[in-house]
Amino acid sequence: MSAIRSNTLSSSRFGLRCDVSEASPGSPRYMINRVIFDLSRAPDARALVAKKTEFLARYPLSEVEKSALARPDWTQLLALGVLPNLVYRYYMLHGNAPESFPAAIAGERTAG
Repeated sequence: MSAIRSNTLSSSRFGLRCDVSEASPGSPRYMINRVIFDLSRAPDARALVAKKTEFLARYPLSEVEKSALARPDWTQLLALGVLPNLVYRYYMLHGNAPESFPAAIAGERTAG
């Protein structure tokens, strides 16, 4: 089942189902972290990155969060409280070189 088709996510490992449109986060940063976690675990993650606007529409995110994920704005994601390891995963899903990550999160422009 493609993660884009439904608001319900399943975890076969734990037998859990979660409707992300009604998730009650314990932290205001929960949902933005959840988006990247879900995306990075999807078997077709790189394809979903190409259609991220459609993927992001499934989640109850603020406009600021959607914008930071859609651009993507690495420093803004960190400022919004996304865990650094998840920002790194999202960065790598965009096909960026790992050695350029420190400069990207410092807000430096890199060639390419």
